Amino acid sequence: MAAPPPPKSKSVRKAVNALLKWRNSQTTQKPDEFTYLVLTLNKIPPKSGVNAFKIPLPHPLLPSSTQFCLIYDDRRTSNLTMDLIQKRIKSQNIPIAKTLKLSKLKSDYKSFEDKRKLMESYA
Repeated sequence: MAAPPPPKSKSVRKAVNALLKWRNSQTTQKPDEFTYLVLTLNKIPPKSGVNAFKIPLPHPLLPSSTQFCLIYDDRRTSNLTMDLIQKRIKSQNIPIAKTLKLSKLKSDYKSFEDKRKLMESYA
């Protein structure tokens, strides 16, 4: 089952213009009051058709001096290796200061306070 096509920008523009025209005709509405536009779909799209994608942001959410601690799964069922992780970090250019195995996290940071201190040292 294919995903429905997106609405045409011409029809969306026409709907927004009609909404703005109606809003301006209302005499009781204040000029700084918000107007909300809710869009709905006639058919629910299939779940398999949802693909995540990156959205480039004009400004970063965190300062460039921010350091990160990477916690990775080191169990046998996981297919992650340290080499693979290092390659991914270098290819994505992520400022990772510390890599921590999940087993080491469980053994060295048992109490909630220890985990909180670890979190605060990288926040």
